[in-house]
Amino acid sequence: MLSRKYHLTIFFISLLLILLFKYLFDNYNYELKYSFALQDAILSNKTVNYFIKQGDSNFQTIRDFHTAIKWYEKVLAIDKNNIEALSKKGETLSRLYNYSEAIELVDKALELEPNSVIALYAKGYTLYNQGNFTEAQKYYDEVLAMNPKDAVTLTNKGQIFSDQGNDLEALKYYDKALAINPKYMYALINKGQIFSDQGNYSEALKYYDKALAINPKYVIALRDKGQIFSDQGNDSEAIKYFDKALAVNPNYTDALDAKGFLLSTQGHYSEAIKYYDNALAVNPNYLYALNDKGDALYTLGNYSEAIKYFDKALAINPNDVDALSDKGYILSDQGNYSEAIKYFDKALAINPNDVDALSWKGGMLLALGNYSEAAEYFDKALAINPNDFYTLNNIASELGRYSNNYSKALELVEKSLSINPNYINAMDTKALILMQLGKYPEALQLYDKVLEKEPNFISSINKKGVALANLGHYQQALLWYDNALKHFPEDLDMIANKGRILGIELGKYTPALDLINSYLKKNSNHKELLCNKEEILEEMGDKVNALSIKKKLIELYSENYECGHFKKSSFGNFSK
Repeated sequence: MLSRKYHLTIFFISLLLILLFKYLFDNYNYELKYSFALQDAILSNKTVNYFIKQGDSNFQTIRDFHTAIKWYEKVLAIDKNNIEALSKKGETLSRLYNYSEAIELVDKALELEPNSVIALYAKGYTLYNQGNFTEAQKYYDEVLAMNPKDAVTLTNKGQIFSDQGNDLEALKYYDKALAINPKYMYALINKGQIFSDQGNYSEALKYYDKALAINPKYVIALRDKGQIFSDQGNDSEAIKYFDKALAVNPNYTDALDAKGFLLSTQGHYSEAIKYYDNALAVNPNYLYALNDKGDALYTLGNYSEAIKYFDKALAINPNDVDALSDKGYILSDQGNYSEAIKYFDKALAINPNDVDALSWKGGMLLALGNYSEAAEYFDKALAINPNDFYTLNNIASELGRYSNNYSKALELVEKSLSINPNYINAMDTKALILMQLGKYPEALQLYDKVLEKEPNFISSINKKGVALANLGHYQQALLWYDNALKHFPEDLDMIANKGRILGIELGKYTPALDLINSYLKKNSNHKELLCNKEEILEEMGDKVNALSIKKKLIELYSENYECGHFKKSSFGNFSK
């Protein structure tokens, strides 16, 4: 029989063994759990990195912003406080003009990590997209203070200088970025864009081709290369590159808009609007498509609808240079010169090198009799890119409308057409100049050519009636306007011209005045309606009322106002 002491010994040994086995089991279980947790963390990090990479590819290369956001949201579903995903989703939203949500996300990232380079850059990028260049630069500078070799931030800081018209400073930053990373495609593209804006297309193409050699599916480079061909009048080659970009991403708004704009230059406005609408279906706040659709609607005579699109663009971004310039042009065309100049000045305060604002402000100064200053603005516009067919036509048009320097106007518009023979606006401008020179049959042929391409091109519709009247074909001109007014019943320029034919050319004073007065009720300040009423009253011998209207015209449009398409003001040469 075992002793009690022995029993106790066995008991204690058993207890120790039990405790040992329990410790070993628990420790094994802990190590197993730790091993699984570590494995899950590694897999989670890999997943997050993969999602971020996919988001970046869609955001930066394919430019499919909606898909990019979905990838960043997958990361945030795993980790709602992921700094990179918050920041990049914010950047992407800012590209869709959803500034409030973009700022909210970026600010959350900065609250979590105030010194995050990624979040600071994202805040700068979002502010830049809002047009707040000063604040954007502050955030870029914070990033560069921490990391002077951040190629992305260097490039985007350069973009601010470029948008402000400081190309030399912009190039310095692009070159710094490319010295750090020679394959950074966005810096290559931006550098190419500066050369393109300057008309140095061969140099620009080198940079676009470098980017495409790195990634043949880089849609920004494909679109920008297409734009080079478009600017040179090589429409078929341009379309190829726009289509290549759209093959990579059918929803790439920049390519949809670019293709639409090219169709506009050919006079296919209805077709162009379809592309603008496709872009706006992807992003209803896409500024370029809003502005370009506004331009197309204006050209087709839908003025009130056009203004809505420019105003919508300005509601999204009050500093949008294109919308400011375009709205200024409509105001100028309506004879509201002082208000138009305010819009041009706003645009030029943001970008002193905006060629539209420069050339159109030159036209307004010309209309107001300030010839020397007008010449300065025309010279500035041409100095930026002497071979831009769009700018050449703009200046030719302003000279044709507001001066008698028809030889210079003709020289510029013919240069525009030599660069792009299919540019319908330049055909219309040339026809106007020919009409000013008394070459009515030639002008009529050009108007017919324009209207064959685009039957609803409102400017040519209106001025074809003027050409017919100037040839003495008054009944034919009246018939032309009657048919046109069935499609454009509110076009006051056509109403004014019809009234002029009735009153001045045919001596039918009463029906002419009845027509003009009925439409002055809709717009009491319309210049051509007032001009023609004044002239009809003068012919009727009603000098008192004629003088009253003349005073109103001077009050509205200054003493230098001119009526119709035959101007008496002189305008000398300018340097270009």
